[in-house]
Amino acid sequence: AAPGWGLGGQNFCFLPDGRIATCYEDRASGSTKLVLLRDGPASSGSGVFSFLGFGRKDAEVEIVEFGQTCLPRSLGSLCPSPDGKTLYFAGSDPDHPGGLYAWTLPTAKSGAPARAEMIVCSMSEDMMIDPAFVSSPTLLQFPTSGGEKAYGYYYAPANPNFQAPAGDLPPLLVKAHGGPTACARTSLSPGIQFWTSRGFAVLDVDYRGSTGYGREYRERLKGNWGIVDIEDVCAGAQHLVKEALANPLQLAIDGGSAGGFTTLGALTFKDVFTAGCSLYGVADLSALAGDTHKFESRYLDGLVGRYPEDKNIYEERAPIQHVEKMSCPILLLQGSEDKIVPPNQAEMMYIAVKARGLPCALKIYEGEQHGFRRSENIEDALNSELAFFARVFGFQAAFGGEQPNLHIANMDENKQGEIESAPSTASASSAAQGKSSLRGLLLGT
Repeated sequence: AAPGWGLGGQNFCFLPDGRIATCYEDRASGSTKLVLLRDGPASSGSGVFSFLGFGRKDAEVEIVEFGQTCLPRSLGSLCPSPDGKTLYFAGSDPDHPGGLYAWTLPTAKSGAPARAEMIVCSMSEDMMIDPAFVSSPTLLQFPTSGGEKAYGYYYAPANPNFQAPAGDLPPLLVKAHGGPTACARTSLSPGIQFWTSRGFAVLDVDYRGSTGYGREYRERLKGNWGIVDIEDVCAGAQHLVKEALANPLQLAIDGGSAGGFTTLGALTFKDVFTAGCSLYGVADLSALAGDTHKFESRYLDGLVGRYPEDKNIYEERAPIQHVEKMSCPILLLQGSEDKIVPPNQAEMMYIAVKARGLPCALKIYEGEQHGFRRSENIEDALNSELAFFARVFGFQAAFGGEQPNLHIANMDENKQGEIESAPSTASASSAAQGKSSLRGLLLGT
């Protein structure tokens, strides 16, 4: 379930016949269930309309639930047709790109519900990925600090053209989602399949504070951002090592925005990961509190504390204030026009880490903002991250398209240049000449 404060989504709607359609995420399976509610005959005095405050006190609720026998694994943004016969929604599956679906609403007389039909796909036919290369997620529950549990989606390496030597364990990439009160998604992610098709295992962590696991779980992040999220990504990596699903010497982490803050925090305050990549991540909480956009202007009050009254907490949790504790290589990827996390945060972090003598690299993408939009920059960012981990972990990488230009300070001292200006639209030669596609980027062809 997506966070309720996100714009443009709606996980319930009213149908013309009086029913209510709504959906929720089943914690046991990680899939979405759709529920149709209707007020039944007068009985117990509790009903959906009275529950919603409409004043009805003479009805009970009739509940009918539907799952993946007729629906995709994830769905939301519900909207009924004017005649109430069809429900439209955005949906997706782990092995197929998302899109817009139409579902004939079942009635008491219609019998078994029909399968929902995708009417608009988000990916063109020539960009489809061979299912043999797709790794499907498994929802994991693992122990974390305080005797509590955290969750994550595990993706095993998947490439039918290669087989790891017997006894070898794969490198692991732990992903920290943004928000931070958002959640990991199970829809087909080319960005995750990029890694699994190259032999990485991936753990997409829903740390405490994520949406979709109940109010108590969501509120664990109140006042604890920079603590429980870091503990959970570390606990997830350690759990997979314990289960012999990851190489303990090749543990990487990445994340964007708020996930970048968790990444930087894990690399600074913990000694679990051996490399990391922050994409437009928050390094200085005080700067974020003072510079961020209006919509999130007081967001940190509930996540960290009031600013400037609790400035000491902000400084205690800011990775930029504790660079001396960092002990492993890091790659920083940043947009030059980012107004939410200005590029000076990445630049300050790079200078400080470089001064410590640790291998590090910084790429600034001209014209990009908070989250990369141009396809050539998305491709270069993925390839640069792969190149960075390959250099640190000591393996040969299979790139999608051209090999990226990446200077790693304190590792490539014989090369010129340090802070790199990443390729702009003018340098997207592989895309312009038709040399790469999504399938090629995934499979390194």
